[in-house]
Formats: sequence, C-alpha cells, structure tokens
Amino acid sequence: MATRASERERRRADIAGAALALFLKRPVAHVPLREIAEAIGVDFFVVYRQFADRDQLYRSAVTPLIDRLAAQLAAPSPTIGSVREAIAANIRDLTDLLRGSAYRDLAYLRLRDGALQPWLDRTHRAAIVRPFERRLESAIRRAGDAAGLTIGIRPGVGGKVFRWLEGAIAAAGLFPGAEPLTRDELDALRQTAVARLFAATYAIELAETVAA
Repeated sequence: MATRASERERRRADIAGAALALFLKRPVAHVPLREIAEAIGVDFFVVYRQFADRDQLYRSAVTPLIDRLAAQLAAPSPTIGSVREAIAANIRDLTDLLRGSAYRDLAYLRLRDGALQPWLDRTHRAAIVRPFERRLESAIRRAGDAAGLTIGIRPGVGGKVFRWLEGAIAAAGLFPGAEPLTRDELDALRQTAVARLFAATYAIELAETVAA
C-alpha cells in the first residue's frame, strides 16, 4: 500500500512539474491536459484521474515553487556584529532570492494570474514575505542582545522594503528588453534598503531610534 501511495505521489509530482513548465508559457485555460500528458509520456486519462480540475492542478504545480523559495529564507540568518550588519545580511539573502529565475517565475505568475488565482498572493505573503519579516526581526533582536540592548523595528517596515525590492529587482526584470541590474545598481538598492530598515529600528527601553 505504501508503495502504491508513493507511486501516486511521484506521478502527481511529475504531472505538476510538467504543468508548471507549460503554465509559465501560457495561461492555464490555454494548456490542454492532453499536452501535459504528452510532456511526460502518459495517457490523458492518467492526468485527468489525478486532479479534480485545472485549478487543483495549477495549485499543485505552483505550490512546490513557492515552497522552494520559502525554504531559502527558512534558516535563521547568522548572528553577526551590529544591528546594521544583521540587517545587511538579511538584505543580501533577500536580494539573492529576488534575482533568481525561480522568483521571477513566481512574480510572473502572480502578475498574470493573480486576479483568477487570488490564493497566489495570500500564499506568497504567508510563505515568503512574513517569514522574511520574522527572520529580520529575529536577527535585529539577536544583534541587540549581543550589545546588551533590546532592539525592535517598527511593524510593517520589513514588508514594505520587501515589496520595494521585489518591484525593483524581480518585477522590473519581467518587462521585455529589461537589462539585468549592474553590480553598482544592486549595491545601491541594498544600501538604500538597509538604511530604510535601520532608520526604523529603536531601543525598546528608551523608545528612541538607534543611532548609527
């Protein structure tokens, strides 16, 4: 029984992977199930029996992509030096994520399909944006602890900086003819993001903005 169940899961994963490649080329309504079946060399009815409808197949295809991206931010950032350095380390990790082809694929799907698949933005927020905010808050707190201070950051600022960087890096790369960011441009974005976040930190005991 376990072998049969694992075989079914493997087949579903194969189908979902083939479907994602096609969904990145065309909207779900324009991807016949037969074409997905042909992509992995199975009968049409194999695909038909595995998924209740196209929306379920779409969700099964895109969710592993979101999970892979979420995993990149799952590990806590290293505890290094000052609050500013902790913020900078998190921003480097975030910009590396946003520059990757997997994140651009997700950004494209959200832009194209978000109106018909509203769960995309909800899941993106829950699985990627909010964990980044928690990771950042934790790194700032640990850096403050090392200095004998209790450091916080104003609520919502991490999410705003995430969305700003997403627009400047991932979303901007979706337009036809878009040129990759130069090293100097990327460094400037990172420095601006770090400055915005650092300006939003404060020592809780004093309720004052932390000085540089």
